[in-house]
Amino acid sequence: MSMIANVRSPVGLLGRTVVKAAAAAQQSRGLATLRSGFGSRPADKSRWGQTEAVFNSVLDRFAKDRACAVLRTPAKESAGKAMQAAIDGGFNIVEFTLTTPGCLDLVSDFRKKYDGKIMIGCGTIMDIEDAQNALDAGAEFIVMPVLVPEVVTWCRERNIVSIPGCCTPTELYTAYRVFSAL
Repeated sequence: MSMIANVRSPVGLLGRTVVKAAAAAQQSRGLATLRSGFGSRPADKSRWGQTEAVFNSVLDRFAKDRACAVLRTPAKESAGKAMQAAIDGGFNIVEFTLTTPGCLDLVSDFRKKYDGKIMIGCGTIMDIEDAQNALDAGAEFIVMPVLVPEVVTWCRERNIVSIPGCCTPTELYTAYRVFSAL
């Protein structure tokens, strides 16, 4: 899974260490931790705003299931079948990428079909408009291939779980500073 580093990899260990150190530093200064920081303010009242309960349920689902099937295919015809195979194989969290033709239609279709049973997300989000379109289609979380601070901030203000792609300690720390949930 691109958003959560491998537990045993040196990069994963380093990233977790940087984030834990940053959290400890903020707590020692009396500042909120990542999770409690989201609940301390109401969500933006726009059509994309989520409740704190919805935000926490998405995080809880990631903590429980820990694996996400990511679909990236050049053919719309095979995309639905491929994701269905992943779900049939046991995945309870799935992500369609915007690079897949018909991605937003697939997000909408799978959300209607599995609402509540399978958590549906959308990836390859590069700007706020992409995030808005994904959420309009029914995405429950968004994934970025890189850290896009303005998208993370926009999502944070609306209690939407966003997962930026981070590879270095600096990127991880920057994501933490703009309150990325994962």
